[in-house]
Amino acid sequence: GAETYFKKSNFSNESSAILLGRTNDDRQGIHLSATFGDPDVFRLTAFVDYETVKYTSYHRVGNPLDPFLAPTTTAYNWTIVVRDNNDAFGLGFAWPFMERLTFDGSLVWSRTKGKGDLSSQVGGATLLDIPNYGNNERFALNLRGKYRLDNRWSFIGAPAYEYLQFNDIQYN
Repeated sequence: GAETYFKKSNFSNESSAILLGRTNDDRQGIHLSATFGDPDVFRLTAFVDYETVKYTSYHRVGNPLDPFLAPTTTAYNWTIVVRDNNDAFGLGFAWPFMERLTFDGSLVWSRTKGKGDLSSQVGGATLLDIPNYGNNERFALNLRGKYRLDNRWSFIGAPAYEYLQFNDIQYN
């Protein structure tokens, strides 16, 4: 079988009850997946995914946390607009090798690349296109073999490998 879908969502904070935090969130993405084969012989599944995200959030530093107060050097409002691109793909398989012995596994790669525009009330500074704002890359490989001794006992061997690279200017 195969599956395809396009997703678009848009959140907007129209309520005056929420003054700080995320004020809007616009997401668009496409996902494709397909499964081939006979589950009793060999089955392969693959997917690919792409999503863009843009959101704005409004914050207050210092005390008091009232965003309507005039800024000082220790208490002020700031805003950030974040733009992310997310990519992912994966493969998986299931193989009933023998009646009592099965193998399955998966390989998944994903990446997020982001940047942000930051503006502050103090000094009126705006920083545009801040790079590495939430960048990460992940690769995972999982394999599993399962031997069923009888109806009560099974033995599983499952090596796994994961690589994660995190590059975010907020934490570097």
